[in-house]
Amino acid sequence: ATGRAIVAAVRKHGGTLSSEDLLEHRTAFPAPICARYRDVRLWQVPPNGQGIAGLIALRGLEALEEAGRIDRIQDEAGLCPTSAPTMHAMLEMTRLGLGDARSFVCDPERQQHTEQNTDWLLDETRIAARALDTFDPDRAVAQGEAPPPSGTVSFQVVDGAGNAVSFVNSNFMGFGTGLVPDGCGFTLQNRGYGFNL
Repeated sequence: ATGRAIVAAVRKHGGTLSSEDLLEHRTAFPAPICARYRDVRLWQVPPNGQGIAGLIALRGLEALEEAGRIDRIQDEAGLCPTSAPTMHAMLEMTRLGLGDARSFVCDPERQQHTEQNTDWLLDETRIAARALDTFDPDRAVAQGEAPPPSGTVSFQVVDGAGNAVSFVNSNFMGFGTGLVPDGCGFTLQNRGYGFNL
């Protein structure tokens, strides 16, 4: 019943989704990707997910630290992570990561330039060169157009043994499509908005 309601809502507004599309869908469980930041390994879902942007950002921060362009980010006992120079560096490297993600993350099965793959995106030499070339300690440097505001809710739970669970619910741009299938208590998402065909 839920699938039929979703299809009806999409088709009512000119979409082409069919019940067969839903029946034929197979969820992929790809191997996670990781990058190191100092002595910590951080894991993400690979593209077409956007998590690679965070890994790129952390590698960019580490490159700035190693090159002496910024002070090493410490906890509250050292350099405060919320100091203006530290926050500026974190924001700029986040922008660098998001710029790369917007430019290169796509459906891996449809990727046209196979040399620009996940390994290339996470390459430490490539990221360091970009970070050192674009970072200006005195001003913001745009990395492409700003995305529209999102409606992502995220929370994480980590127990004492280090087991972690991350929950992300994303209804991009406020309430997603704004469409609520009849008899359902949720809106349809529109995360594909940022992808180009």
